[in-house]
Amino acid sequence: MNRIKEIRKRQKISQDELANVLNMSRQAVSHYERGDREPKLATWQKMADFFDVDIGFLQGITNIRKVNALYDYEHETSLKNLKKHRDKVGADYFEEELNQHLYSKNSNFLTPLLKDLTKVHNDKYGIDENSKDFNFNENIHNLEIRNKILEIFEVVALLGQSNYKESLPVLSYIYDLIENTLETIITANSIDDLDDFSEDEQKEYLEKKENAKKYLDDLLKNYKDK
Repeated sequence: MNRIKEIRKRQKISQDELANVLNMSRQAVSHYERGDREPKLATWQKMADFFDVDIGFLQGITNIRKVNALYDYEHETSLKNLKKHRDKVGADYFEEELNQHLYSKNSNFLTPLLKDLTKVHNDKYGIDENSKDFNFNENIHNLEIRNKILEIFEVVALLGQSNYKESLPVLSYIYDLIENTLETIITANSIDDLDDFSEDEQKEYLEKKENAKKYLDDLLKNYKDK
């Protein structure tokens, strides 16, 4: 469960105030807090910046409120400071904080790949490139899912570099699975307002979202086991 409501109340901010910041209705904020609807990636980032927390903490993925800036090290001095930070916070907290930092970095790394995939998909099916309802990067917003997708892309990249002929049909098969999986997630997450649909339709879309997450877990596990 996300922490939008928890953090909003802790900072004594009303739903109307948050809605004004996000330039949307109070009802939309209420949907986000209950988990009935999922914000797009840009909306998650805007809320995280406003609350001064990391997206992963806001989504409820990690207990690290905000990763220390020391992790963006560039030289030896920064590495020494990072070691001091580890000694100060302890090994367990340091490891969780580092993992959250890597989650965010990997998510950013995935962005251009998803943008390219969106363009390829839209060129293939004739959908406008700027269509808000079919944007892989904006609609696939959960950091855990984004990291899993990146891992699958890495598998595809490794197969693509292989000289073995038998890897080619596998590569094609994986690409099709990736595209189908991402389309399933987009379908489940691009609904503007679930209130416009019947209870059965709402249930169907929410089930699709859960199935998409499970599919990614199974997909990644299968390739790791091979």
